[in-house]
Amino acid sequence: MMRRFISGTKPQIRTQKSSFFTPQRSTSSVHSVSVEQEPIVAHQEKKVGTPATHSQTAPTDKFFAQLKKEERRQFTNKRRKRFDYVDNYSAALALPYSNEALRQNQNEQSALLAMSKDNVIEHSNRRVDLFFYTLVAYYKTMFIPVRGHTHLQHGRGRHVCDDKCVTEACHSSFTPAVVDKTIYQNSRFSKKRRSLLCGTHLLESLNSTVELPSVANDLDDVLEKIYGDRCLQILREVSLGRSSPIDGLNQFLKEIQEVLIDIQQQIATNKYSSLLSHSLVGKREDHSNLIELVLRGTLRTTLSKKTQKASDEYIQLLLRLTPQEKESCNKDEGSKEALYLEKIITMQEEILQAQNNKLRARP
Repeated sequence: MMRRFISGTKPQIRTQKSSFFTPQRSTSSVHSVSVEQEPIVAHQEKKVGTPATHSQTAPTDKFFAQLKKEERRQFTNKRRKRFDYVDNYSAALALPYSNEALRQNQNEQSALLAMSKDNVIEHSNRRVDLFFYTLVAYYKTMFIPVRGHTHLQHGRGRHVCDDKCVTEACHSSFTPAVVDKTIYQNSRFSKKRRSLLCGTHLLESLNSTVELPSVANDLDDVLEKIYGDRCLQILREVSLGRSSPIDGLNQFLKEIQEVLIDIQQQIATNKYSSLLSHSLVGKREDHSNLIELVLRGTLRTTLSKKTQKASDEYIQLLLRLTPQEKESCNKDEGSKEALYLEKIITMQEEILQAQNNKLRARP
């Protein structure tokens, strides 16, 4: 069940799943939105120095290199802003254990994984949720992103004796920081923005973390190296309108399942690729338990075994359909697709218009 993500009061350490942007429904009626309506995107005014729009043609490598160069030119401070779990206003999720409990198990990777079981599952599930909401935000905007410098992090890992790192703050999103042509619209007199997501609640959510043992973060690094660029390719296709957010979600689930199963088989046969062998340390049994948890969190509530696509139950949960709307989806496929599209457009407006209102605590 999706829950409120940000409230007006200071939150406690999160232990349950939360929604990833302002939960209030749009002030406009869902049924007043035309299926053909173009999504509202903030700050799309054409400014001097903005590169020409690339229409339906995918940008070249030079286009992306220029975006990265512009980010380096405008944002020279590379220091990441980090916020503690107890002080931030995101859905960052800490382990519900004291420093002493973690210290007692600091050399027992199996014990730390057992203590982190629920967090691993939640972390993996959030990765899917957050990618879908990012697809919704970029749908048909023609704002084609490239990976940017990760400059924000809600949550910190913990150190115990001898300054040894016992846990790490793991970003759930594959795309916590992106850069698009928004960056060319910056001026001396306005707050600088890297992408159309800047200033939104969703950006805060993309940079929320889950506290996990180091081995889990090691696996995240492997997954990002294997699949991170592919996520951006899917996002660009959706941005260009070549596919819908639901198409992108289906592609993501199909491919990430293949990646995870391949890693699982490598672990089971003890025939690790060079990437895995250099990235995962510790017992093979621990690796096997970890990948099983990641598979469960990624696929159990999201993928239909029958269709090998995102289940309608999961899509309807993400789009926050009412019981009446769910019932209307049973009439025919065309009505269901039209309703999904209406919801996506309404949700896109909400995501891009929901500002974070400076709710962060001090780093």
